Amino acid sequence: QMRWQLDHKGAAGSAQPDNQSFFRLRRLRFRATGDWNRTFRVRLQLALQELAKDDVAGEILEDAFIRFKKSEALELHFGQYKLPISREELRSSSDQLVVDRSPIVNDNFKKSLWISRDVGLMLAGNLYERDVPFEYYAGVWNGEGRNNPADFKDPNDSKLLGGRAEVAPVPGVKLAGAFLANPILSGAGKYTFGDASFAIPEARDYSEMATVWSVDGNFTRPWKTGRLVVEAELLRGTNTRTFARARAAALADTSGPSLPRPGDEGFTQLGMQVTALAL
Repeated sequence: QMRWQLDHKGAAGSAQPDNQSFFRLRRLRFRATGDWNRTFRVRLQLALQELAKDDVAGEILEDAFIRFKKSEALELHFGQYKLPISREELRSSSDQLVVDRSPIVNDNFKKSLWISRDVGLMLAGNLYERDVPFEYYAGVWNGEGRNNPADFKDPNDSKLLGGRAEVAPVPGVKLAGAFLANPILSGAGKYTFGDASFAIPEARDYSEMATVWSVDGNFTRPWKTGRLVVEAELLRGTNTRTFARARAAALADTSGPSLPRPGDEGFTQLGMQVTALAL
């Protein structure tokens, strides 16, 4: 595997940490899954590697959900699980095509809490049994990101909504698109993105949505001894961490400056990744 990455880390300065030697426990998970009569599934998954971190924030709980499955075409998920966006992120880390997820997914979006696990209610299913090559996800979520099991609260009055649709137009090809939106309204309550929180007073005329969207595709061609896999993905969204900090600073300024908007330059990020493998 070869990785080439272009970013703006050089802008942070030339100072380097004194000790660059470290050992990282990347993944140590506990997963318990219970199925009943092919209708109900309960899953609990813990990220035990978080316990080895000095700055652990208590985000040990990854999956904690109940799934009700009436048929392949109709499933209901309730609890904490992955948001339905990005083909690479939705695939389990144990089933990744390459060792690491792309920097586009890891750096650009996980750090802004978009592509992550969240608490919510989602309707999902596929119509393949009815000879319709279509799969869908639609739901509403808390909008805060992964929760701390020691403090399982909802400090965010805004709710995240969106979904994903995938179609297989010809054998071996899958195309998908996804969209998530977080409405931000004046006087609507408290908004929380990670550690940054803010509340817009009634007096400020404001109505915006922090958004993220993705389009992705997969091409798989089997042969006698393996298969060829080509995947591509385009992601664009609001960096919620950067935006929340700027919003909090603008609200704290008593001179009443104009409030930043999620779509303003500096708060949006766009990236593309392509993976090709012969197995």
